[in-house]
Amino acid sequence: MRSRRSRENHAVSGFSSFSYTDTLCIQDNVLLEEELNRIFIDIYGLQDELTAEEDDKDVTVRKADHGRDIRSFVSYAVGCMFGRYSLELDGLAYAGGDWDDTKYKTFMLDKDAILPIIDDEYFTDDIVGRFVEFVRTVYCADTLEENRNRPGRRSKA
Repeated sequence: MRSRRSRENHAVSGFSSFSYTDTLCIQDNVLLEEELNRIFIDIYGLQDELTAEEDDKDVTVRKADHGRDIRSFVSYAVGCMFGRYSLELDGLAYAGGDWDDTKYKTFMLDKDAILPIIDDEYFTDDIVGRFVEFVRTVYCADTLEENRNRPGRRSKA
């Protein structure tokens, strides 16, 4: 999350960049897997039974998927709201044990650890309001409206 934050202020361009990089990584992995297949085929004398080539469906890394990756982003955001993750750290920030407030500076946790899920704007710390604050923090306030709207949909004036 941290490395993307400094380069991309728009969620759509961030995903496009991620998708492109992901595609390059997958292509590299396919070449590496095929090379490993050649090595194992040679070691075990399986030239008559197997080929080294990989089908796209057999590649062991996942490709960028907009819907799945949006759900992962929302899940990560909720994890940050409750302190499981932090924008300051890679991996888990808290998985039990002693609590350390210093891990949470960029995006503050929900104070009471209660995120109401309601249709109307009633609470200042409901899950929608906190998610908007998370997007504002990660991608910057200047691009919030663009990031709140689906690609191709105009923002309400």
